[in-house]
Amino acid sequence: MHWHTRKVLSWRASNTMDSDFCVEALEEALPRYGTPEIFNTDQGTQFTADAFTRVLKEHEVTISMDGKARWIDNVFVERLWRSVKYEDVYLRAYETPAALCAGLDKYFRFYNTRRRHTGLDRRTPRCGVLRTNGVEERGLNPMEISLKRGSKFRGPLFINHSKLLVILGLRPKMIRSFIAWRTLMKRFLATAAMLVMMLGLSGCGYNALQTADESINAGWSEVVNQYQRRADLIPNLVETVKAFAAQEQTVLLGVTEARSKVGSIQATPEMVNDPAAFEKFNAAQGELSSALSRLLVVVENYPQLKSDANFRDLQAQLEGTENRIAVARQRYIRAVQDYNVTVRSFPSNLTAMMFGFETKPQFTVENEQEIAKPPQVNFDN
Repeated sequence: MHWHTRKVLSWRASNTMDSDFCVEALEEALPRYGTPEIFNTDQGTQFTADAFTRVLKEHEVTISMDGKARWIDNVFVERLWRSVKYEDVYLRAYETPAALCAGLDKYFRFYNTRRRHTGLDRRTPRCGVLRTNGVEERGLNPMEISLKRGSKFRGPLFINHSKLLVILGLRPKMIRSFIAWRTLMKRFLATAAMLVMMLGLSGCGYNALQTADESINAGWSEVVNQYQRRADLIPNLVETVKAFAAQEQTVLLGVTEARSKVGSIQATPEMVNDPAAFEKFNAAQGELSSALSRLLVVVENYPQLKSDANFRDLQAQLEGTENRIAVARQRYIRAVQDYNVTVRSFPSNLTAMMFGFETKPQFTVENEQEIAKPPQVNFDN
């Protein structure tokens, strides 16, 4: 590790007590980043071995070692040790050397390029000034692992750097217990969060909104069903009138065209969420009602038609259907009213905005302005 920038220059992983892997890390860093003035380590056997110190002496590097219990001498390495353990090793509990080395390689890349340090004014180690001896830095070299693949670690694990080398103690039982506890806590917190969310939604009108929305869909289905019943009666009614009053082609054609226009509009449940489509459907049904009214007025001029049994039966069915339509529309209007009040009331309006519930369109009265005018009464005549 470079003391000033906190950058990890080189590292190796091993479960042995020899110095070969330490020498490999040192020999990788020196030609790549240049010769330091001072090289500090602790007093482990790897660092006091002749093979390790000989490399430093050949490069005329001053050797420094921590005093007994002097953790402050390599405080940066101690902090790195803590970060590696709590941010990667303890959380992942690597089972094999290959998995461990792959994970550490990824972590040290993150540590050097993305992890910000308070002591560096929130900068990353990569932002520090580091003499590279004219050699372009291209990231960490591939690792050389002296362990057999698939074997598990026993004893201490050594993570080595070219400037300062750190010893990490791994306790497999402790790691497995920690992972089990962490998994249990995650499940507990997830369950608790779900319960809190369910209670919060039920208390903020979410269930009421869902209930009102389903009531609207049911009411709308009944309205469409009764309109369809009326449309099915019209062909027989027109044919019956035509047999007695064929000369009334204008009225008969108006009824047929109005029914055709209604049939061209597909009344889906989504229509109640589209005010424009809802208004178009309502207008078409209104035109059909007006055409039927004109047809029944014409019938008054044909006594034989009024006395026909088929016509009387169709007329009774049509009147009953009109009553059903009125009832269905009334129920739909009441359901929409309850829903819209819930959408606009506090605090359910917050839930409505969060989940996208909007007000629904209502049936309107035709010629509302004309109906609103007071009647004029004149007794002069």
